Amino acid sequence: MTVRLLNVNLMHDKQATEKHFKRITDALGFDTKTEYLYLASHHYKNTSISYLKQHYKCLSDITDYYFAGHLEYNQYTLAKEYERDLKINSDTPIPENYFIDDSSTPLEARWYSSAEEIYKFILKKE
Repeated sequence: MTVRLLNVNLMHDKQATEKHFKRITDALGFDTKTEYLYLASHHYKNTSISYLKQHYKCLSDITDYYFAGHLEYNQYTLAKEYERDLKINSDTPIPENYFIDDSSTPLEARWYSSAEEIYKFILKKE
């Protein structure tokens, strides 16, 4: 049996997020089919609408899916978001407990196995 997943990907780098999510689903140990949702009413700044229409589904096309959050984040995802936010507002506070000694180097990502376990639990596969 293949478990179908739907990911609402609002990250600015859609393709990188798709790769991170694939890494997690590939490690689950059972068949998954991931599809991505775009919101027709959302204004996408970093991704062309033609890419979205080609690789993503619209909400009106969706039935029978499980939903989850951002377990696909890799070690550098939050750092990229922080850098983006700094360009907009130089007073953006540094994320707590994320960078090594308040440098620009993120800590090692240690949540991958936890992310896999959460997906297994949500999908009731052991």
